[in-house]
Amino acid sequence: SAGTGGHEPAPGMAETNLFGAVTAEKILDWIRDLGPDATLTPVIDTNQTWAVDQHDPPEAMREQVLTRDRNCVFPHCSVDSRRCDLDHITAYDDTGPPGQTSPDRLAPLCRRHHLAKTHGRWSYVRNKDGTYTWTNQYRRTWLVTTHGTIELPTN
Repeated sequence: SAGTGGHEPAPGMAETNLFGAVTAEKILDWIRDLGPDATLTPVIDTNQTWAVDQHDPPEAMREQVLTRDRNCVFPHCSVDSRRCDLDHITAYDDTGPPGQTSPDRLAPLCRRHHLAKTHGRWSYVRNKDGTYTWTNQYRRTWLVTTHGTIELPTN
């Protein structure tokens, strides 16, 4: 799926954030070895739709976005999303409507690209298929996918 870097683990396998795909049996072995020190994190549904009425997303929403988008979503940027800011694609408005903070309205941007977007040189949208379309001040556009960046032809 798009949220897991374009692949699903094989049947009988599970995706871990540190060790990649492993068998469910191996995970159970690790849990048994850890005993009372074991910590389980719930499965994150990268397609869950929900919203909150506050600027900062709750931790579960942050995890959802960082799991869905593994890198800064700016064209050609490969900074790990865990080192990025979460950006409101459309600027958050303190006097605006409720529900402005939702996974569909957030994306990870490294600090450099967050500042470029915030200061008006770039704008972007999150497309329904999970890709991003970026436009710069010269009206050139790029499509960012989980597989890379494509410059789109100008009209």
